[in-house]
Amino acid sequence: MTRPMAARLTARPPRPHAITRPDPSIDASLRTSEALDRARMVRAVVDRAKDLLMAQEGFSEPEAFRRLQKTRMDTRTPIVKVAEAVLLADAVRRPDRRP
Repeated sequence: MTRPMAARLTARPPRPHAITRPDPSIDASLRTSEALDRARMVRAVVDRAKDLLMAQEGFSEPEAFRRLQKTRMDTRTPIVKVAEAVLLADAVRRPDRRP
């Protein structure tokens, strides 16, 4: 026996389980990937700032990092912001060089 036409038009199709509940491991993998990308970016900016301090101020690598770290602690600013400020200050002093 078939259902009446009105019942067939208003009935919703069953929803597959995968659509209603996404796999949490995919979401976790995406968050991990984004966190690694951010960490890579922070590391690159800090390394550029260290190189700049080493070239301009004659610091060794540990001294340059310690200077960034101390400034970060004294100003309660994330180290990436301190490193960006160092690079920006150099760009302002030397407009011919790009950070």
